[in-house]
Amino acid sequence: GTAASVTGGTTVANGLHYSVLFQRNDTISSADADYTQRCNITAGTGGDQIRLYVYDRVTVATGDDTIAHTLSGTEDWAMVHVGAQPASTARQRIISVL
Repeated sequence: GTAASVTGGTTVANGLHYSVLFQRNDTISSADADYTQRCNITAGTGGDQIRLYVYDRVTVATGDDTIAHTLSGTEDWAMVHVGAQPASTARQRIISVL
């Protein structure tokens, strides 16, 4: 489908959420407004084109956060979420893969 989303979280306030989307031959037609796009890299051409997007967001509250985009088509895609806690807390990484 054209809906791409993944949920991940942190256990302390001010956690940093990263999301990476790999997409073949399509683009994001409507990006999640809560996240900031950091890069959009394209490799290949035609039917062999792949795109990599990186988004991030800091959340004040603890817990899960969902990033959701609308894609321009139904080609293959994969999305990963990584939650990182601030340096002043115990180290923890929470990784969600869709």
